[in-house]
Amino acid sequence: MAEIFSPGPIPLYARVASILRERIRAGEWAPGTQIPTIDDLRATYQVAEITLRQAVKTLAAEGLLSSRRGKGTFVLDTPRLAEPTPVDTVIEQFSALDATHKIRVLQREKNVSAPLWQWRPGHSAKSYVRIVKLHTDAQGEAYAVFQMHVESALYKRLPPRADERDKIIRLIREHGKVKIAAARERMTIGIAEFNETEQLQCPAGLPVARIQRVFMDESGLVLAYGAITYRGDRLVMERDFTRNANRK
Repeated sequence: MAEIFSPGPIPLYARVASILRERIRAGEWAPGTQIPTIDDLRATYQVAEITLRQAVKTLAAEGLLSSRRGKGTFVLDTPRLAEPTPVDTVIEQFSALDATHKIRVLQREKNVSAPLWQWRPGHSAKSYVRIVKLHTDAQGEAYAVFQMHVESALYKRLPPRADERDKIIRLIREHGKVKIAAARERMTIGIAEFNETEQLQCPAGLPVARIQRVFMDESGLVLAYGAITYRGDRLVMERDFTRNANRK
C-alpha cells in the first residue's frame, strides 16, 4: 500500500475510491452485499476516516454504493457501471458517431488564434473557429469534451450546424474541398481539472486522457486542431500488435 499511496497529484480519497471502484467492477463485492466498515477499511488501507468517507461518498454519487443509517454501506443491486469506450471507436475512428452517441455543442467562437500548445506541428492559419463539444453515450452520460479549432475559411464551407450531429473531421473530408495530407496525435494522462469535472460530471481527481490532434494540408498548414479530454474510467486502449510480435 505504501507505493499506491505515495505522494502524488491525485487526491488521496480519489485514489482510495479508485481501488474500491475496481473491487466492485471485479465482482469482489457482489451487488447487494455490504462492504467492509470504515474501521475495517482504515485497517486495510491505513488512511484517515475522513478520507474513506470522502471515497465512499464519491462512489455513492456515481451510483455504486448506498449508505443505510445504522446498517452500513452496500453495493447497489444494479450498480451503474458504464462500459469503457474502446480507443478504436472514439479516438482512432474519424467517421460519423454511432447512433447511440450524441453531441452537444457548448460554445462557438469565431476569429480566434491557434491554441497555445508547446507541441505544434505544421504552421497555423491567421484565424480559426473554436468549437467546444460534449460527447455523450446512450444513457446521456458525458465521456469526452472536444475543443476544436477549424481554419476560418474552411469552417464556412461546412454545412451550417452540422458539427452538432457529426464529427468535424468527417465534415472536412466531405465538404471542405481540401485534402488532409497529414494527421498527428499526442496523448498524455493527467487528472480532471475543475471545469472538466463540471463538464464531464466526474469526481475531482479522476484520471483523464488528454488527446491533442493536428490535421494538416500538403503545405503543412494546420486545417484543424483538436484537444479532447476523455474520462479515465470510460477509456480502454486496445491494440493488435501481432505483426510486431512476429517480426524478426
